[in-house]
Amino acid sequence: MPHVILFYKYAPLSSDTDNMAMYQKAMHDLCEALHLTGRVLVGMSDNAEGINGTLAGEEKQDVLAYTYAMLGQDWCSKNQHMTENIDIGIPPSQDGVIEIAGISISRIRKDAVQEFWANAAAFYEKAGIQPLTIDSPDDFKWSSVDNSNDQALFPDLQIKLVKEIIGTGGALSNISIEDTSKGYLTPQQWHDEMKKMKEGQALSGSSITNGTLLIDCRNHKEFEIGHFSSAIDPNTKTFEQFPRWIQQNKTALKDKKILMYCTGGIRCEKASAFIRKELETVSKHTTVQHLQGGIHKYLDQFGDEGYFHGKNFVFDRRVGVDAKDHVSDKANGSNENSSNRKLVGKCLYCETTYDAFTADAVCTVCREMTLVCIECKSGLNGEFHCSDHQQLRTCYFTNLTRFSQQELTSQLQELETLLESIAVGKRYKAKRRTLQKQISRVSIALSQIRTGSHTSNRDIAVICRSCGDMTCDGGCWGVHGLKRKHVLEKEAGERPKKKTVRASANKRSSKIAQREKDVLEIHTFGLSKPCHAHRCKDSSLRCPPPFVRELGSLVKGKWVGKSVQSVLQSEFHELTETDRLEYLFKKSLIKVNGIPVNSEAALLKGVHASKALSQDICLKNMDIITRLTHWHEPPVKVPEKIEVKRIELPKAIVDEYLHAAAESTMDFDASIYCIGKPTTIPVHPTGPYLQNSMTLMVEAQEGLPPRSLLPCHRLDR
Repeated sequence: MPHVILFYKYAPLSSDTDNMAMYQKAMHDLCEALHLTGRVLVGMSDNAEGINGTLAGEEKQDVLAYTYAMLGQDWCSKNQHMTENIDIGIPPSQDGVIEIAGISISRIRKDAVQEFWANAAAFYEKAGIQPLTIDSPDDFKWSSVDNSNDQALFPDLQIKLVKEIIGTGGALSNISIEDTSKGYLTPQQWHDEMKKMKEGQALSGSSITNGTLLIDCRNHKEFEIGHFSSAIDPNTKTFEQFPRWIQQNKTALKDKKILMYCTGGIRCEKASAFIRKELETVSKHTTVQHLQGGIHKYLDQFGDEGYFHGKNFVFDRRVGVDAKDHVSDKANGSNENSSNRKLVGKCLYCETTYDAFTADAVCTVCREMTLVCIECKSGLNGEFHCSDHQQLRTCYFTNLTRFSQQELTSQLQELETLLESIAVGKRYKAKRRTLQKQISRVSIALSQIRTGSHTSNRDIAVICRSCGDMTCDGGCWGVHGLKRKHVLEKEAGERPKKKTVRASANKRSSKIAQREKDVLEIHTFGLSKPCHAHRCKDSSLRCPPPFVRELGSLVKGKWVGKSVQSVLQSEFHELTETDRLEYLFKKSLIKVNGIPVNSEAALLKGVHASKALSQDICLKNMDIITRLTHWHEPPVKVPEKIEVKRIELPKAIVDEYLHAAAESTMDFDASIYCIGKPTTIPVHPTGPYLQNSMTLMVEAQEGLPPRSLLPCHRLDR
């Protein structure tokens, strides 16, 4: 029966690559000698990194030997009264039994453990640091696996040197060891807090009880199959996104009691320290605590009798583990058919309860694991779409050989429509690239059908993002395959660099999209009127009627990195009042990139958090802030009719221009309009002027389409 351990320890090591290579080799030799598989991350840092690992072994003694090696020689010497002669230089005891984490053994691999101690000691001396040891046997989270299908829990052994033992993209790299060791709640204390929350929610009917928030630090796929009741799901795909979520929801988090949990406790330690640091300047009444040892230790103690519902997501072939399968719970005689077991996962397609991730059900777009029940799986031909890519379920497929020409044409049209909707903005760059690649694949498939050529799987198959294999069925996800990195490096070396040429201003997609939007607004509200419309004959003042208008502002350089709220109050004079701004937020009348800004909705919507943003969200380059306003234009003094003279350009000049522009098929008015502009009106829409601009009035007067006049020259005074 295979046995699995999870463990971590924040401790300073070394940032010197040569020194760390010594420790990496010592760790690899130890695991290899003990026949262990899995992954161990060793942090290359002089600050708060350390070690984070998940290892599995077929023999219980092999796994225990590793735990003794990590507890250290001093610990084994001091606790010899607990141990038998384990052949590592410790005197024999009287009871003849070794017991650690509730498991008894009779021997341990002497040579492997002692060799590791010697090699590690050489590393500690060279690096000038204290030995890295696990504090207590209780810091290891154990699982024993009923491996009836005889499938390895890990395909290989990987000892990796990393900058962070839990990846955050550097966002939490400055958290010190002292900060990570604060705010612990033991499993019993956590259980008591969950009981209080449940009782309070029953009385109030709210998920926020007595100002207490329960936050799941894990990723969305982990939350999907198991979580504590009323926990908030930040809807992240990687832990790197979690600090950003905290920064975007600071207003909703301040002055609250925050309880956090994760799988084994490693993410909570840094996340809780980060929240305390972020909120210390804006709130003096926020308390942050987290579950010590994570879900794993809680289930060891309470099993399926506790407040955790569903499965605990683990990072090996099992993926999800029931509470009754935890080692301590089994020892306490948990009922295999406990009625307390509650399914919390749902099939993405039929929404029936289902909580089993499988290797052959991964998103065809991003290879993310997807919850698809057996009934739905049989009818989807191996093509699945995760919650982030459900909008592509009718047009994005890996295997295109099973579609007719008509079906592929329909897919192509749908993909092009989706691409057009995100044609503008730096934030959509990755999505555009994904759609463009699929459009190219569908176009190739259509071309091959029209020419009657055979379409092989290799011509149109999507390369697996994890392992680089075109025939991969998804079984390589997660830690089970890392060769994709080498595939990408090879492709990058072979691919010629493209030279980019910036298009002229009137041909850029952003300018074209903005012009189309302006024309639509003019038609919708009937803004294109000649100057005599809305004009008072007595005063000659033109006063167009007001209307409700959506205004968009592209984020300026000086706004980047600032919160939406601070920018609105400092840059928009009509939004300086806090009460008015809060009212607009609550009514979702202010948007960033089309998504409403509403802190409460953003915090509590979980998987639907993308439908609302917090007012604390930091603005980025190319973001667009939109707001609704009741538009009133200042009056202008205009004549009954504006003097306009049309002059046609000579044919030779027009032909020369068309030839140079390579647009000889283009049909347009090759004329210059000379206009006697009244002194009180602007040439084109600007500032508070829209209907009262010269171009809109002249276009209406001369019967020209909106936004067709382009100012080219002016003679003043």
